[in-house]
Amino acid sequence: MRYSKGKKILFAILIIPVVIFVFVTVVMYLWNWLIPELFNGPVVTFWQAFGLILLSKILFGGFKGGGHKSGPSKWGGDWKQKFKDMSPEERVAFKEKWANKWNCGRTNDFENEDPQSLENTEK
Repeated sequence: MRYSKGKKILFAILIIPVVIFVFVTVVMYLWNWLIPELFNGPVVTFWQAFGLILLSKILFGGFKGGGHKSGPSKWGGDWKQKFKDMSPEERVAFKEKWANKWNCGRTNDFENEDPQSLENTEK
């Protein structure tokens, strides 16, 4: 059974506001149930809940659509493949660089790592 384009548009016009209303109402009730009790925060109205959803969509999701994309990231390509293509010495140097950058005072476990041992474990 095929629907005409007009019926699909009419259905969308009727159903989209209902879905938005239900979603905002659920967010409002969840917020008003949890936030005041846990964090002594404010109670929100329907329009404030709608604003929170809109703000979170702008800050965290954008309006590009399409959802989560798999594959190479926009921040530097396929880093897993780049790491696989490194020689054992390059892997140790890479790990040392990032361990020194982000370890926050912890000891560096990569200083005594043997590059030859990586050849057997990585393949």
